[in-house]
Amino acid sequence: MASPAQKIVVLLGILGLSPAAEAAECRMPHAPAAFLDLVSQHRMVSAKVGKPERTKLFNLITKKNDIPNLLSSCRMTSVEVTGDDPFLHQPRKVTAVSYALKGSVAENLRTIILMPPTGGENALDDAYADHLCRQGFRVVMVQHWERDDAETELFDMDMHDRGAMRAVAAVQDVVEFINPKKPEQLGILGTSVGAITSSLVLGVEARVSTGVLIVGGGGLPEVIGTSTEKHLAELRAARMKKLGFKSEAEYVQALREHVKIDPLDLVSFAQKKNILFFMGLNDKTVATANQKKLYDAFGDQDLVTHTASESCIEKTGSGHFCTILQTSYKEKDRISQYFSAKLSAPTAAEIARGSPAQPEGNKLCLNAKREILERGDPVADASEDQVRENSAE
Repeated sequence: MASPAQKIVVLLGILGLSPAAEAAECRMPHAPAAFLDLVSQHRMVSAKVGKPERTKLFNLITKKNDIPNLLSSCRMTSVEVTGDDPFLHQPRKVTAVSYALKGSVAENLRTIILMPPTGGENALDDAYADHLCRQGFRVVMVQHWERDDAETELFDMDMHDRGAMRAVAAVQDVVEFINPKKPEQLGILGTSVGAITSSLVLGVEARVSTGVLIVGGGGLPEVIGTSTEKHLAELRAARMKKLGFKSEAEYVQALREHVKIDPLDLVSFAQKKNILFFMGLNDKTVATANQKKLYDAFGDQDLVTHTASESCIEKTGSGHFCTILQTSYKEKDRISQYFSAKLSAPTAAEIARGSPAQPEGNKLCLNAKREILERGDPVADASEDQVRENSAE
């Protein structure tokens, strides 16, 4: 009988979610068996597009010409996608907002998925969406999906893996709704926990080719166990008191036994991605060391660093938030230029074809996994019928 991790590597290959490398380099993640369900079985059920909304007005300390207003050239449309909860395997809804230039055909534009930080979308995310839209991109901001109640699941440390699965599944639903015609059409932008989710998506989703990650990190047991973020700090204190952990290090070690889904184990999957990484050099919310781990895992990529000033930390209480503010205030043009250089709109032929070609790197590993199955290797106890069924999809 193959182990859960072995099953994952086989079915990731069948689904075309393996790295663009020779077969011997198609590494398996140390993820739990439940992650297999997410990547191999998850499908969007349906999508409902609402009427275009009026552009939001909000107060934001930023460049004057970046403030969205009622005269914006962008059209906002609400989207509600219904898919399967990857843990409970029952229908659940994902809500999003699609931004596109008025008069454009949104489905044919270069598209960026936007993942907000802890606490959900805020004025900074709205500003990114409006700015990128006005540069000619379609932006789909993922707003809400059903997840564990942190209060009722307080002492269940498996909640973090469930949260990761649900977040990635929500993005998969949105990708199905977008239906990109080629991987170079679709990118993702995430801040803080949104960057962590984005890095997981980049690892397993072949249809997303480019990412901009703002103060994300890898080594999630350490991030969860040592963060100074208010809710995680309160969670740590409550768990240490209730469960009898004598030190932060002991708590982190306990998290390692439960938190098995980590971007550091998944970044080698799918083909090589384009990454622009913004790193805070004096960050304690997502520690700089954990940010560096994630950056290093993606290999030789573009990096921008920021050191928060003492005055900013004093005013906001967080070097993490200072880097987020600084990036939003000063780096929108750099971000839009990066996406412009890495993404491309589908050609007329690709639009007519209606579905993306399999990335070449994924074919290499896909063929390797089929060869393993045909040899009857014990790594794969999936049936040939299962191979044909998944390949047909």
